[in-house]
Amino acid sequence: MAHASNKYLSGSTKGSVFHSGEQAFHQQLNIGEKMEAVANQFIRPFMPEQHQIFFSQLPFVWLGFIDQTNAPWASVVFNTQNKLIDVHNQTQLSIQLDSTFNDSKLSKESIKDTIGLLGIEPTSRRRNRLSAQITQWAGNTIHLSVKQSFGNCPKYIQARHFGFTARTTQNHKSRVQIKQLDESHRALIKQADSFYIASFYHNNANSHVSNGADISHRGGLPGFVKVDGNTIRFPDFSGNQFFNTLGNIKQNGCAGLTFVDYQHGHLLQLTGFAKIIENDPLLKYFKGALRFIDFEMTHGEWAAHFLPFVWGNAEFSANLKNTGTWQQADQAFQLNQSESKQ
Repeated sequence: MAHASNKYLSGSTKGSVFHSGEQAFHQQLNIGEKMEAVANQFIRPFMPEQHQIFFSQLPFVWLGFIDQTNAPWASVVFNTQNKLIDVHNQTQLSIQLDSTFNDSKLSKESIKDTIGLLGIEPTSRRRNRLSAQITQWAGNTIHLSVKQSFGNCPKYIQARHFGFTARTTQNHKSRVQIKQLDESHRALIKQADSFYIASFYHNNANSHVSNGADISHRGGLPGFVKVDGNTIRFPDFSGNQFFNTLGNIKQNGCAGLTFVDYQHGHLLQLTGFAKIIENDPLLKYFKGALRFIDFEMTHGEWAAHFLPFVWGNAEFSANLKNTGTWQQADQAFQLNQSESKQ
């Protein structure tokens, strides 16, 4: 442990699984030694057996990737005809994309060579993540080599039961490119109880293990995400303190957000710029919020009736009792303002 601590305190990322953006948060909270020790135990360059089994049985998986313009995207892939993921050994796996349902942004020609994988078992809330290098892309099959593998707690995940449904094969043609959010998009965002966020880290000066794309889940009570025009603001709640997403945003200010309409199977994918807000008058009134993140959309895609799933109602995480909404925060703030004037 002392060896990892010395490297951390010297400001070096050599030998650490954390890059400088993640380490900046650890240093700010004075948890550098603790997190290096945790990482040495839980973040591995291979999939343990339970992760191999977990990924091999998923009906769908969330992917984070970077396009050729360095824009990060969060997407979901599935296979209604064959097995989605084949795990070959502890470091090699492949994804067989569905030939009917596809995300045109996710192609051999359009993305860079790393992918972040987020597997969530919707009924149990179990969650695991991978960072992987693309080693080959053959037809609809992506071959991957594991860079990092680790589990995440299910803290803010809403459980949902689901099943496949027969949607028309023409639905993949219903994708619409957007530059502005309309009222239907904003309505989806305002009522969301979860979304997915893609980010990335890249340092040309070295080949750090964290170089590449990442994807994570964010959950809360309906109303925990605010939208004004093309700007989206959401709280950051207490998590595993790895700070993968926030560390990436701190390093390059980019993010991709995706929202799901579980009732109709719509997908709203956005990419743009993000910044971390550490000081805001509303922070102390938003229950559970440690900081806010502002996201400014540059462009996106609306995919109507895209997901081939029928979803049940959300079973909300018990941890949401420790979180709030924008309506509650605004009301508490206004009440305080009124009382202070009396």
